[in-house]
Amino acid sequence: KLNAYLLKIILGKEALSIILNNPYKKTKRELLKKSVVIASGWKPGWSTDYVTVLMAERFGVKTIINASNIPFYTKKT
Repeated sequence: KLNAYLLKIILGKEALSIILNNPYKKTKRELLKKSVVIASGWKPGWSTDYVTVLMAERFGVKTIINASNIPFYTKKT
């Protein structure tokens, strides 16, 4: 969460003013009109990458910029 907060500071007004961290919490679509949305991990065992991909799928995002060094993610079914 600290890295997400620091990234939000660096990006300033380009980024959404809040950091999303719960892929299942309803988010107002008008909040997502910013060009950059930052997500962080949600609960223990849920990586930032996993949460970000879940949110991207939910909102139909076609591009994710990953600021970590994880080469891929796996989705448990």
